[in-house]
Amino acid sequence: MNPKLILITYLNNGNFQSKVAKELIFNQVMEDLIKEGRNVESSTFRQFDKKVLFDDGTKVMCVPFSMARGVRFTHVYVDEELESLPNGKDLIYELIVPSMLQSNIGQYDVSDKNRAFTFNLNNGQIDLKNI
Repeated sequence: MNPKLILITYLNNGNFQSKVAKELIFNQVMEDLIKEGRNVESSTFRQFDKKVLFDDGTKVMCVPFSMARGVRFTHVYVDEELESLPNGKDLIYELIVPSMLQSNIGQYDVSDKNRAFTFNLNNGQIDLKNI
């Protein structure tokens, strides 16, 4: 099982639904990784960001969009609220999507067909869409 570099990024604008959606997607990703047999090695939780390292080298980062620039990753979850910004879709396609690892650099898992998603809260449930 190859490690994954997972980025969850969101707008830090105080929107309650966005905060709930971010927490739900973070918990869903964590549960999925644990079900795959990965074990948490360490975690850091700060006011605006979370980082979790797993024993196989997998890393999950949950950071505001302003802190996501320059981060390389294999999988990304973007708060759909980002699209509501002026040129929001352009920001996603010009700043986030190009940072995805496209080849098996460092033996990271890039095998999933769909690795880029937007998320939002819809009737209390996470709604994921492919980018």
